[in-house]
Amino acid sequence: MIWLKHLYVGDGAYKERRKILWNIRHRRWDQRVFLLVLSVNPANQLEIISTWELKQPYYRVREDLTVVGIAKGYQDAVMLVMRIADECYRKNGNGDLRSFLMDKIQKEGAK
Repeated sequence: MIWLKHLYVGDGAYKERRKILWNIRHRRWDQRVFLLVLSVNPANQLEIISTWELKQPYYRVREDLTVVGIAKGYQDAVMLVMRIADECYRKNGNGDLRSFLMDKIQKEGAK
C-alpha cells in the first residue's frame, strides 16, 4: 500500500489515528475502520473500503492501493470525502479529486 504522507483523518478516527494505523500495519482489521483509496479503475475517483475487506485475497496481492484517508465508521468516511471534495473545489474550482490528490502526492510525497 502507498500512503499519502499527510493523511486525511475523519473526526471519529482522529483521537485513535495512531492506534488505527498501527493496527492496519500489523494486519489487525477492524470492520468499523474505513480507508479512502484512489480507485483502481481510472474512470472512478475514490473508493471507501472497510479494513475488514483487506482480508480478501484480492486485496492481499494489491500493492498499488493508494490510501489517502482513514475514518471510523462509514458516515465518517462519507463526511471525509465531502471534506476532500470541498478542499478540491476551493483550490481548483472543479471536482476532479483524482488529479487533486495525485498532485498532493507528488508535492508532499507518500510513504
